Amino acid sequence: MYYLCHVNETTKYKLFNHTIMAIEKYGFDSFTTDVNGVHYEFKAWTTSTRSGFCHTIRIFRDYSPFGSDTKVSYLNRTWESFKYETCLNKAINKCPKDDRKQLTDILIYHKRAEEHEKAEKFVAKFENTINQLTPENRQRLANSVGIIETEEQAHAVMGIASLMALMQ
Repeated sequence: MYYLCHVNETTKYKLFNHTIMAIEKYGFDSFTTDVNGVHYEFKAWTTSTRSGFCHTIRIFRDYSPFGSDTKVSYLNRTWESFKYETCLNKAINKCPKDDRKQLTDILIYHKRAEEHEKAEKFVAKFENTINQLTPENRQRLANSVGIIETEEQAHAVMGIASLMALMQ
């Protein structure tokens, strides 16, 4: 099956021999600061792709779009300190040279420190919850959970552990 797609003003339309995938945006976030008297806003979102997902950031400088969108594609997951870190770093590099260091310090390093502190608090809460379990229940939980690889899994396990602690 062929699809007509608008390409640009000179070509007008082009035939594509593939299935068109609906683009769904989700996971919206915004990073905002002022540097050297200029207001910056980095609007971020995620879209699904055929083989994974893509982070996109659009820069607004003094409330007007600035430059082209920045995109980073992933196959299954990222190992960033915080969501959109790689894409944000790439977008900052499109900003005027005089503003880059301050933008990086304010948006990247500050956000990393925030996320690290949040993770430390979660780990302490997680350990406290596990320590409330009896040794038998701790072993049951360990046998049924296995290795925790994602933050979502850790939150789910903590919820289960909390319920187990209440029921013992």
